[in-house]
Amino acid sequence: MRLMFHLPGALIGGAETQLLTLLRELRKQGHGGDNFVTVPAAAFDGIRPFAKLLGEQARVLAYDSPGEHARMIREWKPDLIQHYHNHAVEGAIALAHTNTPTVEIVHGCIHFPNDSTRTSKTYAKAIVAVSEDARGFFLREMPTFDTARVEVITNGVDLGYLRRPPGPVRLLPVGRLLEGDKRYRMIIDACAGLRHDWELHLVGDGPDRASIFEYARTHAPGRVRFFGYKDAVREFYHRADI
Repeated sequence: MRLMFHLPGALIGGAETQLLTLLRELRKQGHGGDNFVTVPAAAFDGIRPFAKLLGEQARVLAYDSPGEHARMIREWKPDLIQHYHNHAVEGAIALAHTNTPTVEIVHGCIHFPNDSTRTSKTYAKAIVAVSEDARGFFLREMPTFDTARVEVITNGVDLGYLRRPPGPVRLLPVGRLLEGDKRYRMIIDACAGLRHDWELHLVGDGPDRASIFEYARTHAPGRVRFFGYKDAVREFYHRADI
C-alpha cells in the first residue's frame, strides 16, 4: 500500500509526531511501502527537521501550486491520502480534484474560513476526530455532512508507564509553541493561581517561543522550564502529574 500524507510545512508538532509513530508501526507490521509526504514549497524549510526524522520511511515532495500538487498525486498514485483539517487551502483544492480516497484528521476546533475549505471536506471518504468534542465541532461547521462518515478515534495513552518522582506538581503541555492555537499564556496564568507548589514543563518549539518565554519570566519566574522539541517524550510523561 502506498500512502500519501499532506502537511502544512510548519514546525514539528503533534500531527508530525503522530505521523512518525504511524509509519514506524506500519513498518513493524511489514507495510512500509513507498510512502510520501507533500508540503507547500514556500513552507519547505520548516519541514526540513521532520524530513530528517522520516529518513527512509517516506520521501518529502514540495509543490508550488495546486496544479503541481494534483499532478504529483496522479503520477504517484497513492492508495490513500491522509491530511489534516488545518492544512493549506491550496492543498485542499488540489486534493479535491483527484479521485484518490482521502481521510481527514480533525484534532482541534478550527473554523473553516471559506467555501474552498468547506468544499474539500465533501471529498473525504472519512473524517477521523480525536474526541467527541472535535466531532461535534466539525458537524456544527459542516451541518450537511454525512454523520456516518465521521468517526471518533481517540489518541491512546499507555497508563502503565506513567509514574512520577516526588516534588512539586508538574504540568506538561507538549506541542508547538503557537500562542494563538495553544494559549500558553492562559496556561501560565492558570498555574500561577495554584495553591500548591508547581512547575510547568513546556516540550516543543515554535515561532512564539521568545514571547512565551518572556511572559513566563515576568509572570511566573522560576516556575516554567522550556525543553524544546523532543522526538521522544516518554520520560517527560513519567515525571508529569497533569
